[in-house]
Amino acid sequence: MTSKKTSSRLDGRVLAVGLFFLCAAAFSGTVWNYWRNNPLTLEATLQSTGSPAVVKARFPRTSNIHEGKRVVVQIEGDSVVARAGVVTSLEKDNWTLIRIESPVTTPVGSRASVSIDGTIDR
Repeated sequence: MTSKKTSSRLDGRVLAVGLFFLCAAAFSGTVWNYWRNNPLTLEATLQSTGSPAVVKARFPRTSNIHEGKRVVVQIEGDSVVARAGVVTSLEKDNWTLIRIESPVTTPVGSRASVSIDGTIDR
């Protein structure tokens, strides 16, 4: 009778460990896919002001970004402003040019951050 209890306990533990690893794999896959499809910039700066303003940004190599992709740009100058923009060009070294859709009066060279999914994170 004791061997039967030990056997069922062992089966339960194996099942629990298996479910744990399955959940861990699903979670890590979800996180990797999110960061691949919704990357934040590694660095970004305002290149020109006025209309249209241009931001130059560099994304991680694994990012899924293309010309015409809409983004949210947060520019830090005298104050912090958020504007909508569109990726206009991609370079081989992961640098992109982003055209801001509304005028910006922040000084050229101001630090910026770019997000694809609409959330801003520094």
